[in-house]
Amino acid sequence: MSTADPHARLEQSYRRLLWLFPPSYRRSRGRELLDVLMERADPGQRRPSPAESVALLRFSVRTWASRALSPAPAAARNAMGLLAVVLPMLLLFPRPPPCMSTHRSADSGWTSCRSERTSRRGCCGV
Repeated sequence: MSTADPHARLEQSYRRLLWLFPPSYRRSRGRELLDVLMERADPGQRRPSPAESVALLRFSVRTWASRALSPAPAAARNAMGLLAVVLPMLLLFPRPPPCMSTHRSADSGWTSCRSERTSRRGCCGV
């Protein structure tokens, strides 16, 4: 097909307009879009009508926007799920209970109350 052929020229113009769409969308649906556009074209039509061009432009903008605003990937969804569980717990229990707290010991650095004798006031049952 040469570019002098109106059918080939029209197809080339449509292909150019389809480059406005995201690459993944073009790979999965580009051929189908092109087939539909070519089937609906008037006989002898050489280029897309202004209305078709505007419609394709608007549709491509919507497609890009839906890709940008789509749900997060699986890893991000999992992280958000974890935060949805942990964050309320942190808000309800801002400090650990006394038996789970750690403090600075003079001889060994940070130690747990459980590792010390219970005679110390404020730790593990007072």
